[in-house]
Amino acid sequence: MVSDRLQLISRGSVVADESLDFLRLADEGEPIEPDPRFGVIATDLPQKCLA
Repeated sequence: MVSDRLQLISRGSVVADESLDFLRLADEGEPIEPDPRFGVIATDLPQKCLA
């Protein structure tokens, strides 16, 4: 998770100040091995099992 601050400034005065938390999705990372505790890989299941 990445945290950052956002400030809204008008004519040199801060009118809003917020802290934002961002979650980095796994799409950006290296592939990892599935956790063996779960026993199945959801994306390997037939579509009819997921409905």
